[in-house]
Amino acid sequence: MFGEPAPGGKEPAPGEKEAAGGSALDRTGKGREPPEVEETGVTGRCGSGYRPPAGTTIRFILLILAVTVGGLYTFSPIYDLIPLKLETYLLGIWHCYETVPGAQEPWSGTGDPGQARAYEAMRQALESCQRPFFLDAASWLILGMALLFGLALALYWLHPWWMIRRGRFRPLDPARHGSTEAALDRLRVRMGLTRPPTWLLAPRPRGSDGQAFGRFGRHYIVLDLGLAVRLSRGDPQAEAIVLHELAHLRNRDVGKTYMSLCLWWSFIVVAAVPFAALVVYQTLPWTAPVIRLPADMVIIGLEAPPSVTNERAVVRFYSGIDVAFALVDPYVFGLIPILAGLIYLARNAVLRTRETEADSTAARQGGALESLLQVLADRARTATAARWVVLRDHPSPVRRLEVSRHPALALRPSLTEFATIGAIVGLLAVNLQVLAEKQLVLTFRWVNTLSADLVTGLLIGPLLIGLFTVSLWRAAASRPAGPLLWTGAPLVLATGFLAGSLLPFFVRRLTPGLDAGAGDEVAAMRWDQVVVTSVLFAAGALVVSTWFLSVTFHVLPSDHHRRWAMPAVTAAAVISGTAWFSAWYAFRDTDVAQIWRPFFRYGTPLDGHWYDAWSYASGVSFPALDGVTVNPLTLPGLTLLWLVPVLVLARSETLGDLRRSLLIGAAGGLLVLAAGLALPFAARAALPDALRHAPGDGGSWSFPAVYWHTCIWIVVFGQVAVAAVTAASTTRLRPPLTLLAVSLTGLTGTAGVAAGRAAATCMDVFGGGRGRCGPAAAATLAEDLHVIAVPGVVLAVPAAVLGIALSSIVRRRRGRTAVETAAVASVKGVPTSVVKVTLTVLALAYLTATVVYFPDVVRLWLYWSGGPGAASGVIVPRG
Repeated sequence: MFGEPAPGGKEPAPGEKEAAGGSALDRTGKGREPPEVEETGVTGRCGSGYRPPAGTTIRFILLILAVTVGGLYTFSPIYDLIPLKLETYLLGIWHCYETVPGAQEPWSGTGDPGQARAYEAMRQALESCQRPFFLDAASWLILGMALLFGLALALYWLHPWWMIRRGRFRPLDPARHGSTEAALDRLRVRMGLTRPPTWLLAPRPRGSDGQAFGRFGRHYIVLDLGLAVRLSRGDPQAEAIVLHELAHLRNRDVGKTYMSLCLWWSFIVVAAVPFAALVVYQTLPWTAPVIRLPADMVIIGLEAPPSVTNERAVVRFYSGIDVAFALVDPYVFGLIPILAGLIYLARNAVLRTRETEADSTAARQGGALESLLQVLADRARTATAARWVVLRDHPSPVRRLEVSRHPALALRPSLTEFATIGAIVGLLAVNLQVLAEKQLVLTFRWVNTLSADLVTGLLIGPLLIGLFTVSLWRAAASRPAGPLLWTGAPLVLATGFLAGSLLPFFVRRLTPGLDAGAGDEVAAMRWDQVVVTSVLFAAGALVVSTWFLSVTFHVLPSDHHRRWAMPAVTAAAVISGTAWFSAWYAFRDTDVAQIWRPFFRYGTPLDGHWYDAWSYASGVSFPALDGVTVNPLTLPGLTLLWLVPVLVLARSETLGDLRRSLLIGAAGGLLVLAAGLALPFAARAALPDALRHAPGDGGSWSFPAVYWHTCIWIVVFGQVAVAAVTAASTTRLRPPLTLLAVSLTGLTGTAGVAAGRAAATCMDVFGGGRGRCGPAAAATLAEDLHVIAVPGVVLAVPAAVLGIALSSIVRRRRGRTAVETAAVASVKGVPTSVVKVTLTVLALAYLTATVVYFPDVVRLWLYWSGGPGAASGVIVPRG
């Protein structure tokens, strides 16, 4: 709906005006003069098929996520508040503890393998007994979510029939309104719609408004009778109103609008109202049910009533409110209203955004800028002042006038959008983590929360990074790059995610009457740990935004690329970022003191010797980076980060930088290859035989491990140097081309590590006689490439920043650098066929390493999770 009917006209039916998300002209701007008309179109960045997803789409996805979070947080306590479900659940769990031998005996942890196997058998038997009751609770949650979204779909499908019946709309009669129908068809062609909507008339003679509604496959536009009369007379302002409604169809936001309203009401009917009704039912003394439980059954936080003996058993009678509130955390009663408010705000954001985007489309596509501005200005003069715009379902007239004059502003996201993305996804992550912990135990018998964190990270990562990069895409299409976009968006995203993930814990802390001692997550938090992990998250988001924007600002101005270019760039960022985000999420609770760990727990044979310090330093590991190393998405994601930009932007102006980066990467790779071949000779010359031949086991020192760590770090340092030189000498696509050079150096360095290991074995550097001098196994090469790639990429980031800074200083003083001048002369001699072959071999090598290393990845994940065959004290990782 574009605006309000004229005074004296019949008001629309309740709910219709809200559903339309129509004009905000009745809100603010009273006494304001219309701004000067200035015809400005969308920037060139939006053309050529590269217009990004609309803001309505982003906000609609956020609304779906908010409803999902609200449903998950609501249906679980609803299950606990139903007396019959609660009693069956408690008695079933208690029966399993009573019948499974040894279930109530604590684990002594003596380390005896036989005792560990017996404990594992008891644990599996207990889980098998309890699984039906846990699955019943899980099925209740699934049923509730299905009912919530099912009701929303049903309301969405039926709403056109209800609106037509309630508003008494009738079809436009060609015999009586032939001139109006002809004018409407001209406007439809003018808007670029091939399929006309069903035109309806509303019985409002003095009204001058319109409204687009409908469902998938069938759309309607209803016009006030007064507007139809004005349109038949050729009124340009009436045409602007109709073009605005047609713009909703062109933007395809009608379905999102009414689905947003249906999701809101479905949440209220299916989740919020039943929860409130059960709370009241459990609270009132004359309705509170009585639950009978065994006398020896203990519920933490619940004082037992007097026992009653009968012929069957000794039981205790509890009031339903006592048991329910002992099992349902009180903070839930404060969190659910907060989530309901969040859903309401997300719904309003959808309704506001669709209006400004329709104004932008009408001004840009329909050519109705002047008439549209006049309509908006006329109605703004009579509008009342608006307060708390975020609570309203219409944008302010000032915003609509601004967007109408500058249509590109409809694409521009605010920092609030990035914060909302982080907050909603953070809330969803907390809930999915709890569900993942339960389901992994029930389905796969995994007992380590690390598995749940990894799975949650893999599920949340695509959502978070996808929404983040699409919003960056919209921002890049609407304005040039600036510090606020490059750095502000990642920092706000990190802040929002941290706030969303911690919100349930702070609500728990602030809930009156809740014990702030045991079980208080906020009191138990290590804030130095929170700061460190938040900084790492923000740094990762900054890296993602830098890479994405550097590629996007090269793609968007182009007119000859295919439509898949920007979606491919977005997909590359999502796939690569998910691998790193899942590792960060899994290890975010790691104590600050445990962020890095030494490989050797005991000293080396030469205390005080330089070799002692090096063996300790070279063996330091980082658990979070280990999580990235054993992620099957890591190498494919890194490959896509340079392969997609090369495929999209491989043209003459970037070919020189591409050749230059390959030359630098190849030169660095040859140097580390030579260093790897020379390392066995250096080790035999510098270290005595007693040191090199000393055996090692477990956490004690061993020379082969030190040798392998040294080889890895030689390649990593070579990648660091290559990153700095590449970033300093290239001028276009620095992030992807720097990564390309680093990847080439890493692959060549992996070959050097294998060659050096073979040479060391042939030369008997490690002792024990001369070994096999052949090539290394494929699994070993794949593992080495994974281990080399991850720290190489991490350290390449600051190295590239340093290289760019130094090259900027040199350019200011001398102009073009010597390195760049030499590279320009050399790249001309590199044939294009050599470049293509090199890129193909490099991409295939990284993908092959992923496939070969995948079985080891599965084995390590099962070990970390404590899954089958990994009972305590029985299984240790191989190698």
